[in-house]
Amino acid sequence: MRTMFQGGWIVGHDGDTHAIVRDGVCVIQGDRVVHVGSSYKDTVDRTIDTTGMLVSPGLITTHVHPSNNTTNFLFRDRGRPEARASNYMNWQMVRRDTTRYKPDERASVLFGLGQAVRSGVTTAVAIGFRGDPGAHIDVIDELGVRAYTGPAYRNEVFYATDDGQVDHDWSEERGERGFAAALHFAETYDGAAGGRVKPLLCPGHPDTCSEDLLRRTAQRAQELDLPVTVHAAINLVELGRIRERHGLTPIELLARIGLLGPHTLLGHSVFLSEHSWVGGPGSDIDLLGEHGATVSHSPLKYLHMGAHLESLRRFIDAGVNVTMGTDLPPADMVGEMRLAMLMSRVADRDFLSGDPRDVFDAATVNAAYALNRPDLGRLAPGSKADVAVFDLRQMSVGAVHDPIRSLVEDGSGCFATHVMVDGKMVVEDGRFITIDEAEILATVQRDGEAMVRDIPNWVWGGRAPQEAIPPSYPPHSSP
Repeated sequence: MRTMFQGGWIVGHDGDTHAIVRDGVCVIQGDRVVHVGSSYKDTVDRTIDTTGMLVSPGLITTHVHPSNNTTNFLFRDRGRPEARASNYMNWQMVRRDTTRYKPDERASVLFGLGQAVRSGVTTAVAIGFRGDPGAHIDVIDELGVRAYTGPAYRNEVFYATDDGQVDHDWSEERGERGFAAALHFAETYDGAAGGRVKPLLCPGHPDTCSEDLLRRTAQRAQELDLPVTVHAAINLVELGRIRERHGLTPIELLARIGLLGPHTLLGHSVFLSEHSWVGGPGSDIDLLGEHGATVSHSPLKYLHMGAHLESLRRFIDAGVNVTMGTDLPPADMVGEMRLAMLMSRVADRDFLSGDPRDVFDAATVNAAYALNRPDLGRLAPGSKADVAVFDLRQMSVGAVHDPIRSLVEDGSGCFATHVMVDGKMVVEDGRFITIDEAEILATVQRDGEAMVRDIPNWVWGGRAPQEAIPPSYPPHSSP
């Protein structure tokens, strides 16, 4: 079947860079792009009118944890303000010998990945799933997204003591078991879901994995030609622990191990030696650039915690391959691009510091490079038929001069009207055609309420939900 997106602005690729074709066409045949240009003379089976719209390569999120969004609420648990950007521990750390309410896994994954797809994402690096691998793949297949995924593994897990302190539990056997499961997954599920699923290795963090485990991860990834994703330089706790153990920053440790390079996606890498919260010594950004390393930046998560990456321009100028993630719901890639751009301007006090081109590249060609997939992140003959269409005919946009600037500076992922993955439509006219949104949202709401009610059973201190996550306003008192 041959489908043509006709009209509007087409984001083609000339071999070196994206290039805009106004009032152009993009033609899809099967799972490939066959033509991008100003016109097309051959017959097509279907024409989609994209007048006033931006026809973009599918966006790529390089960091997402598909889950029910209720986990977000405890990020701002006021009982531990000293956490300072290690707030993820508030949700991860249960008290020993307790268990949390477990939400419906299928609905959680469809919701977490579906948010991203709904904002124009066609490829997701879905990190560290739990449970049955086959069931996880089935959900990805049901949604229709392209995914790089694999089970997470590490030596150390955390528990909370009754007074809110961190209780560390290190196990060599845990790390070995997880690593073996990750390699088994890579061998078993490579090419699943019609070729849309590809494996990657997901060690936890430089401080939760032994140096030996990280080193063997690097070796096996090279032998098997697998990408790697690892959270690195994500908070001051990790930084302090690595300096105490090794006398290095997390980035310096990963360089020594062999885990810096274009195909290792470093989750966040915010608290580098140059960051204002750290204040040196060291030159982590230059080290990242020397290795051509890839950083996955998710600005929304850190802004919620009062921190940010600071100068995006400094990373780019150093030669770091910057990509975009959607670590915290809502997984809106357009929103994440805007935040990255604006916060770079704030950090540098320079309105030229953050540019729409930089963040659009981060969400497309830079991410494709990190995954070693030159057939993704661009619209050119021979590339995969992964397409996102954004309707720019919005009151929040108005006149369009540069469609990329309009999308990044004025747009939203909600502008996406069509999302095509591997030549198959997943979102059409702004609605999913692969899943039932109402069903998923009803399940997420039901599970979310149950998860909040369950907070006293596992959160440290046995606190009530309104103590751990105070409401913005008190409930109304009825007469």
